[in-house]
Amino acid sequence: DDTAVCDALIRAIERRNVNVIPVFSYLGMKVGMKELGIESIDIAQKYFMDGGKPIIDLLVSRQGFYLVSRTIGEWVDPTTEGMDILERLNVPVIKAVTPYYKTIEEWRQSSEGIDALTTAMDVMMPEVDGVIEPIVVGASEKIEEATVGGTFDKREPIEEQVEFLVDRCMKWIRLKDLPNEEKKVAFVLHNNPCASAEATVGMGFGLDTIESMVRILHKMKEEGYDVGNIPETSKELIDTILSRKAISEFRWTPISEVVRKGGAAALLPREKYLSWFSELPDKIKQEIIETWGDPDTDFSKEQSEDANWAKLSMGLYEDKIVIPGLKFGNIFLCIQPKRGCAGARCDGRVCKILHDPTCPPPHQWLAVYRWIEREFKADVIVHVGTHGYLEFLPGKRCGLSTECYPQISIGSIPHLYIYNINNPMEGITAKRRGYATIIDHLTPVMSPTETYAELEELEDLLSQYNKAKAMDDKNRLKVIFGMIIEKAKEANLYKEFLDPNEIMDYLHEQLTLIRETQIREGLHVLGKAPEGDKLVNLLVGIMRFDAGKNPSIRRAIHEAMDLDYEEIVDNPKRFNETFGKTNGELLNDSTHMAINIMRKVLEEVLS
Repeated sequence: DDTAVCDALIRAIERRNVNVIPVFSYLGMKVGMKELGIESIDIAQKYFMDGGKPIIDLLVSRQGFYLVSRTIGEWVDPTTEGMDILERLNVPVIKAVTPYYKTIEEWRQSSEGIDALTTAMDVMMPEVDGVIEPIVVGASEKIEEATVGGTFDKREPIEEQVEFLVDRCMKWIRLKDLPNEEKKVAFVLHNNPCASAEATVGMGFGLDTIESMVRILHKMKEEGYDVGNIPETSKELIDTILSRKAISEFRWTPISEVVRKGGAAALLPREKYLSWFSELPDKIKQEIIETWGDPDTDFSKEQSEDANWAKLSMGLYEDKIVIPGLKFGNIFLCIQPKRGCAGARCDGRVCKILHDPTCPPPHQWLAVYRWIEREFKADVIVHVGTHGYLEFLPGKRCGLSTECYPQISIGSIPHLYIYNINNPMEGITAKRRGYATIIDHLTPVMSPTETYAELEELEDLLSQYNKAKAMDDKNRLKVIFGMIIEKAKEANLYKEFLDPNEIMDYLHEQLTLIRETQIREGLHVLGKAPEGDKLVNLLVGIMRFDAGKNPSIRRAIHEAMDLDYEEIVDNPKRFNETFGKTNGELLNDSTHMAINIMRKVLEEVLS
């Protein structure tokens, strides 16, 4: 009998008056054991669906490996039966984790959290199928067994973690059942703490967060959410944020000014925060007090530097903690609270603080996130853009506990995170440490770099030099060489070499490097697909390089011209006498040919 963890989960859910369908099965993997149990797909069809429709609101999985049967490393087409069933279930799948090789106490004391094998089998593999929120709910304990003369492992629940997981499950179910007009949504934008206090408000790698935010709000209005009087344009939104000083930046903006200009969405009584603070584990309270001061200080009597530091780190105004932000009906929009410094005491340590594995967030950070959960009562929180600091707060690497600041901060609120698709590693960090469900967005469109006046003239001279060299015209070579040197100096590409051939090779390499560089065309806007030439450049950019067995579009073009693509890429300076161009120029030509081909294809497809 090793069902204590399952029993604890079932009882915790039932205490909330929710029905549970517990199902036990063998792993759904192709290891020759399928006949011994029931595949995950079959379980879903048999127990969780009726007449092809789901009868569950949420699934808690304790199964390791993949949910959908496959050979390890095998790619599964999302249209196959298993993935289709997960799509038809259309419910969150929460991962309840029990470390394979750690006792409860070992897990509590560990800075890494769960072991590598548990991470691979209970976190990484389920993630592939869309399983979210890997929450530790139990661990192995050594049990003495006299009858066998030794010990064996038995999994025991971690009660506070079981309650934490079930609380989050209940919030996901509530989010599903609640009518849109009643849902409360908190949006958190980011700010770069090391740059200008206002110029980087709403920063997000590759995303126009302000324009995206306005589009989201208007779409929510169409879907029946109560969004109040929302801004019509991104300019109106950013102007409102800045004019009201609705930012957690207290170094250069006095807290009184935030309140006076209307940037405080709420003023939280200090007594309320102190009651929340008292709920934290003793270890956490001590860390925060040692770093940011005692929130229970009598500031009317205590005027020391430490007392002033504590007051600033709380964001106090008339003994109330300022919660900066804007409200639009049932929407709360704020800039993420400060992770590091506060007040004028910014001594350059902030960059270290941001990723310091021991430095806790300030009082105001905790106050804002608790206020969002308990006072505003958000049904979901959405972090907008890559990336903020929640997922990088101190705590275990994976398999967090009540003493980990990301878990403390996010609480029980379902968490969506709008994240750049080309940053999977930090996105994974947000998933595992911030319990985030990632909403990917496209990268900005990248377009080929075009050469300008001096470079075009330099390219032409290099081409003339190669032709003169092929004809062994020494007089012409000498004249053109001098012109090349002058033009290279004008373009700031000159570098001295003893051998004239070396400088020619160097200039060819530099021009190829410039031509092969792609530049970003602005920022992506969430929900706005690229059109016209931007769509052309996006598709060519995606097809620019080989993808497994699929050749790149440029390779296909060169091979159609009976050219060796590898030779062209590896030796861009080599002159091709047949075409009268260097390989670098041929590579550039293929890029423009690819653009023209894609443009014609899209014209036919979209016409």
